[in-house]
Amino acid sequence: LTSCNLYYCKKLTGHIESLKDMPLTKLILYGCQELKGNIKDLPQSITDLNLVGCKKLEGTTLALASCPELVTIDTVRTKIVVPIPIDKQHAFVQELAGGTLTEETITEETKDAFLKFIAYDSNAGALQSWLESKPWLAELVAPEGHEAVQLASAECRKVIADQLYFMGRYKLTSGPPEHKSMTSVVIRAIDYFPERQDPPSENQYVVFKFMINLLQFLREKSERVDNKLEPEFVIPVIDSNMVDGKVARWDMKRWASEMNRKLPQFAKYQYCIVMPAAGRNLAVVALQERMDLEAVRTTFFQLVCNFRHLHERGLIHGDGKLLNFVRMYDNTWKLTDLDGARVIGTEIDDSKDLSTSIVPPEMTHLLPSGEVALRVRKTNDPAVISYEPLVAEATFDVWSVIVCLFPFIGLFPSSRVPFVPALFSFSFAYHRLCQ
Repeated sequence: LTSCNLYYCKKLTGHIESLKDMPLTKLILYGCQELKGNIKDLPQSITDLNLVGCKKLEGTTLALASCPELVTIDTVRTKIVVPIPIDKQHAFVQELAGGTLTEETITEETKDAFLKFIAYDSNAGALQSWLESKPWLAELVAPEGHEAVQLASAECRKVIADQLYFMGRYKLTSGPPEHKSMTSVVIRAIDYFPERQDPPSENQYVVFKFMINLLQFLREKSERVDNKLEPEFVIPVIDSNMVDGKVARWDMKRWASEMNRKLPQFAKYQYCIVMPAAGRNLAVVALQERMDLEAVRTTFFQLVCNFRHLHERGLIHGDGKLLNFVRMYDNTWKLTDLDGARVIGTEIDDSKDLSTSIVPPEMTHLLPSGEVALRVRKTNDPAVISYEPLVAEATFDVWSVIVCLFPFIGLFPSSRVPFVPALFSFSFAYHRLCQ
């Protein structure tokens, strides 16, 4: 059936969606007062449309940009909105679908029409075909400064994101990484589909942590899950490219392609986790903010609570440095970087480089040469080590917190320093240490 004339069928009931899969080119529904639905559900093959008097039909003709041959529509006495005359809309659709439009020749009118068309899910198919020949359309910006992806409907946003963004979802920020070490890189990004996070969220601001070492990747994930660490205390993992070292969560063929194309400098980092982005870490705060005593109390009380949460779960963080204490946008402090975490009572090996500036004295060993070394055994050849293995204890983290406290208590007159540790109910030994 390619032509349908239901002229003045006043008592005809039903939903216009039932016509969606028909190859109709001409449709006359004049006077069908009881017919319901939205015109976005009309067949894409339609060219001639008469909806006069269809009082229960709704929608806007902008949602029909997916009907490239639609040249005639009559919507008198309906709720249907016609923002652009249908002949002009037809011309815009033909221009967007044609082969002559370029970034240099597109007019402001065509650009405005495009940004209006993509506000409707029904145009996602048309948008897909437009972007195949004109990918630059995805980067158009409205006069008010809104990007196309921000103005798009949910389905059209998926099409645009698939064209522009990393793994069809993440807009990676330009510039240097947030953090870079020998084994990992951290990059900020915007997640245009936060509803896909685990659990679903409204927070779009995230960070990628790319890692080389599989063991560190697995620790970042398993320590949080296996030990039921709460997001109130520890930055959660909301996505990752792998479930484990063998099972993929993402399309790994696309992953490899996009890493080589968009992040070639980090292509050697095979593993990745995604976490909510923080504002500042404690190292930046120490350098750029002059915290008063009350702020120091509040901050370090939260950090001690975070460590206590880990210790209650039988873990130590093991790398409690300023960089790994982060302030969220709601002004709460959390722990991050759990790839060095250890179960209390187990050996600390060299699978994760420790920050020597915050380790306690018992983690060091005086070598016969007179040099001081970290007391961790090499995992590849433990036989050559002459000292006893170092066992993880909660006191390692406590020492780290106190070391990190020093830059802050140094801001205050010496007469006030002794009062700081009492705020955290630390033992007399820690009180003396701070003095």
